[in-house]
Amino acid sequence: MQKPVYKLAVFICNIVVAVMCVLSVVSYFFAPFWKIDVSVTVNAETLQNMIGDSLDFDAKEIVGKDGLTLDMSIKFETSVLFESYGDEGAAVEALVDDNVALLVDQLADKLSTLAKNTVRYVTTYIVTHEVHSGIKALLSSSNPDISDEEVSERLAKIGITDEYIAAKTGEIIDEIFGEGSTLLDVCEDVITVVGEIYEMLAASDDPDLHVAALTEEDKESIRQNVKDTLNVFASENGNIAADEIISNLLSGLMGDSSETNGDAEKAMAPYNANSSVTPEAKARLKTELRKFFLELIPEDAYTAIAWVMRGMTFLYFFSSAWWVYILIKLGVKLLTGISPAVKANPTVKLKTVIWLGWLPFLIFGLVPLFASGFLQGIIADALPAEMAAMKNSLSISFFSVGWVAGLFALICLGISIFYMIARKNLKESADSD
Repeated sequence: MQKPVYKLAVFICNIVVAVMCVLSVVSYFFAPFWKIDVSVTVNAETLQNMIGDSLDFDAKEIVGKDGLTLDMSIKFETSVLFESYGDEGAAVEALVDDNVALLVDQLADKLSTLAKNTVRYVTTYIVTHEVHSGIKALLSSSNPDISDEEVSERLAKIGITDEYIAAKTGEIIDEIFGEGSTLLDVCEDVITVVGEIYEMLAASDDPDLHVAALTEEDKESIRQNVKDTLNVFASENGNIAADEIISNLLSGLMGDSSETNGDAEKAMAPYNANSSVTPEAKARLKTELRKFFLELIPEDAYTAIAWVMRGMTFLYFFSSAWWVYILIKLGVKLLTGISPAVKANPTVKLKTVIWLGWLPFLIFGLVPLFASGFLQGIIADALPAEMAAMKNSLSISFFSVGWVAGLFALICLGISIFYMIARKNLKESADSD
């Protein structure tokens, strides 16, 4: 290869390396410096622990046999890390705020689905229980040993199946999560559904199922059962909107039962709810989670966390400094290479960026990848008792935007081999001149 060809090839490589230097430094501001992705499955046992013992129900009907998988992330943004060199408390709070916002955005809609399924199942359970218990009491007068299965068969013959009851209660759920309602409205809706079923029984061809209309005593009993059962999902004002249920589920998960039981007698204020969580609900959830996480962090731990953030920041500056150093050298080479009078070798040594330019990826990308099993065990052991059943489904992975610098370091390794050949040939050409 002739000298002009070598010089052109080196010039092009220098441009490529210069671009990689710039991208290696600025890429940390376009993706998290470090991100931990967590996937966990909320199974029936975990959901029961979150709600508590106030409800006797089959949680598999809500989360399914395989459970509900939740995907979450914890991230360290480069811009937030910089704040650690200022006020320590503000830096830690900024880190918590950043991750709480991410957590709520990731989980809110899935938890909204969980909330709707929970209320749907519980309301259906109430109506089914009221109908079955009433009919069983009626039939027991002539057949004391009648079973629940026999009661279901007798009801199914006149069209009152579990599917029919689920469809009727589904209308109540649609009202709760759609047009707006109150806890007392739900009580009256349940009474209406039970009353309609009793009318179907009275009009049936089976004389054993002819029941009297609901009495005021029956209605009051239903109201109390609905209040006692759905109260666990209600706010202090008795609202059972999706965001209220999510809030209470999270409170139960966080071990705070003081706010999970509202006062059913205060359930007079109307509310509006959607099947997806509203921005106002998300804001409240963020406030509650922020408070929870900040209370978890001891005051004396703020300094330690800030120093960890400073360490990450130092690693960024240390790694980036070598890319900037090579960029400056390339700038000088490119500028001096314009003049034909300058015979300086246009290549640069890339050893520093090859060995030091990708340290963030090595420390926060590769090392955690190989140690993920060990770290996963530590995190699983640290889970609260309410989440113990999640341990086997816990999955953790790691990401660092430092992979950009890592990839470019590998490319520089290939370019450095060409540089050695070009440097040697250019030197020989210069000596022959």
